[in-house]
Amino acid sequence: MSGRVLVAYASKYGGTAEIAQAIAEAMRAEGLDAEAREAATVTDLVGYRAAVVGSGVYMGRWAAEARKFVKQHRAELRAMPTWLFCSGPTGGSPEGDTAVAKAGPGVVDPSMRRLDVDARGYATFAGRSGEDMGGPFGRFVPKGDWRDFDQIAAWAREIAGALAAEVAEA
Repeated sequence: MSGRVLVAYASKYGGTAEIAQAIAEAMRAEGLDAEAREAATVTDLVGYRAAVVGSGVYMGRWAAEARKFVKQHRAELRAMPTWLFCSGPTGGSPEGDTAVAKAGPGVVDPSMRRLDVDARGYATFAGRSGEDMGGPFGRFVPKGDWRDFDQIAAWAREIAGALAAEVAEA
């Protein structure tokens, strides 16, 4: 399949980076040339035929690096197949995060709708939090890892299938 797929991400504590890597790996297993890169390191989208962009959500917003990436590349992202994902924890408690994880990729965090890139799909994945979480509220955040890498890979395979179908139709 021609053209690379960019999986751009912003990750404050590494959990979202691991999700992005898992998405790129699942896409490569489906025959795509996919690479995960920190959004702050991407200067242009030349050579990419599609993009998956993700961020951890902090205080109801994407990380600044991800918002800046989308703002700088909005026109390019709107002109290519683009999917968005975010990671939490988003449920506010271990039980809430488990509920988000079970709900699956169809859950759309409002922060993604505001990005205005005509995304073809959205996914909200439960995240992880550990003792490394800082900030004034870090001590109040439940600690754990609620990510479901099978679910993440399944979403990436859906994207790969959609891209393959487009190539077959062309």
